[in-house]
Amino acid sequence: YLVYVLISPIIIDNFFKIGHLDVNNIINGLQSFFIDLQTNIRILNNVDLMGLSQDILKNVTNYFSTNNINNIVQSILGLTSSVYAYLMGFIVSIYLIVSKEELFKATNKFFEAILNERQFVITKKYFLLFEKTFKRFFFGKMLDSLIIGIIAFFGLWILKVPFYSLLALLIGITNMIPYFGPFIGGIPAVIVTLFITGNPINALVCGLFVLVLQQFDGLYLGPKILGKAVKISSVWVLIAIIIGGALFRVTGLLLCVPFAATFKEGFDEFYKYRMKKKAVFQKKEYLRNKQSESE
Repeated sequence: YLVYVLISPIIIDNFFKIGHLDVNNIINGLQSFFIDLQTNIRILNNVDLMGLSQDILKNVTNYFSTNNINNIVQSILGLTSSVYAYLMGFIVSIYLIVSKEELFKATNKFFEAILNERQFVITKKYFLLFEKTFKRFFFGKMLDSLIIGIIAFFGLWILKVPFYSLLALLIGITNMIPYFGPFIGGIPAVIVTLFITGNPINALVCGLFVLVLQQFDGLYLGPKILGKAVKISSVWVLIAIIIGGALFRVTGLLLCVPFAATFKEGFDEFYKYRMKKKAVFQKKEYLRNKQSESE
């Protein structure tokens, strides 16, 4: 509640500031930086930095020309429809949670009817295991992302990054994606810092801050909060993210880790079962060979 009360007005203020950006000042600032850079560094005297900057600005201008407005609008409309779909899914999920006991009983009866007793017990066991793993992972990751978002908010504010509240919110949201999330949210911060301030040094400092923040989250904060929720190594988490993202996109990125943890748990039990069965078989073979030798 305190985060909402303190940060929401700043985020709203940043939204209004975006509409009052002076593009000419941004362009002039970048060109002045390139002139100073070429003046102070002799090795760049033979490099046409002004021409390079003009080419970059020309490409940016062409991208936002009237010819591309239709494509941009279509992309925004597509994003809006996706947001609407997720919003409706969120509302429906509230009703599902309210009626979860009734739904659980109905699902329980359905699987009990179509599966034999052994299959039903195994299916129910791993379903409940996935539910438990997912709850621990999801709510732990939400707390982790909230902390990272708050740290990003104050860090970007201290570094005087433009629109720091919006960018911190983006970093916090994308942090829900393991490993790659902070980088995905940090790239816009670097780009905004570069183009608004016109100083690559500021953008570099911002990028280093995001990198340090990601390392802090990946090496300390994330494992500390999640604890025993996900009992798999980072290599398998990385593989799960790649497969989940490729097959199911954003949903896959969010659900891949609990699925991987549940699969690992099931595989470990299957391995123990097979090894135990194999040991019993080998023991029987040994006794049979021993008996045949005595005869």
